[in-house]
Amino acid sequence: MNQAFLSFFFRVFVQIILVWLATSICFAEDTSRIKRYKKHIAFAVNVTQFNMDANLLNEQSKKSIHYRTAAATRLGASFDYRWLGVEVFTQLPIGKSQVKEKGQTNTNGVFISLNRSRYCANITYQNFKGFYWSNPDETATLLSKQGYPKRPDISNRLVNFSGYYIFSPNRFSTMGAHGKNERQHKSGGSFFAGIGFSSNKIKGDTVLVPTSQRENFEGSRQIQGVNCWLYHLSGGYAYTFVFKRQWFASLYLIPGIAYFSATEVDIYGNKKAGKGRGSIRFENRVSIGYNSDKYFAGVWYAAFQNNQRLGPATSFSYGLQSFRVYVGRRFQMKKQLGYLGL
Repeated sequence: MNQAFLSFFFRVFVQIILVWLATSICFAEDTSRIKRYKKHIAFAVNVTQFNMDANLLNEQSKKSIHYRTAAATRLGASFDYRWLGVEVFTQLPIGKSQVKEKGQTNTNGVFISLNRSRYCANITYQNFKGFYWSNPDETATLLSKQGYPKRPDISNRLVNFSGYYIFSPNRFSTMGAHGKNERQHKSGGSFFAGIGFSSNKIKGDTVLVPTSQRENFEGSRQIQGVNCWLYHLSGGYAYTFVFKRQWFASLYLIPGIAYFSATEVDIYGNKKAGKGRGSIRFENRVSIGYNSDKYFAGVWYAAFQNNQRLGPATSFSYGLQSFRVYVGRRFQMKKQLGYLGL
């Protein structure tokens, strides 16, 4: 992680903590539908698969170049205590057949969540190294022998912050939908509003446009990297269906509006900013699981996609899909830590 990212991360983290502590004490809690475990540490292990894609499209000819990560699977461990959650992880090895076909993607990152009944926020940093060209123009015979064309030099760094305000925290628990230190034992939902920012930077050691496709990307054939920024406002509805008080299924529908801008970087280091534009953004999440006083387990899926025009006829889009399986247990603390409301 570079110094600029650490500085940005620290500023955002401190500001959110101050707002959190100043406002959360103003709201009373109702335990008739939501049970909260304030003196517990929730520990969970998880296996998460991430799929990152980055796409260049000629809007006139509809020719496209799709770069994707090989299946990036992580083994993680998360710790949640009151309003603070931290996750660490290590990458799991993959089979030789996948390496031969699609290459290998290495990932690293940091995940921190700030959770209150009425507020929730996430700060994430993720780095992906190693992509493959998923829609090449090579013949099927070539692909069967060598697999897809691989770009181990391409790296992608994604920084994201998102925060949400939950209007009815006594009817819906976002923590309960992911294990952590709440449990919803009656069905219910809530409207919510959110704000977010993300920075995404993709770069290769050479140009991103393969030689065989350069005639289809005349104005972008020298692109070596793309830097993207996204600001969004969103609002939506989430609902958790509870079965027999301990089994649940949660659905989030998160439409919003976004302002998206991008800058091309060519092989000579020259930068050309594209015209920023507003767009509709849609994010969705689904989770299913089991949640009792001590144990919790489940699966969840989340995805988003963003798109930006680079030149007169070229657009760039990127998306991230993640699928997680987790299992955990809550442990009661003998006393609270006594720092920052912990």
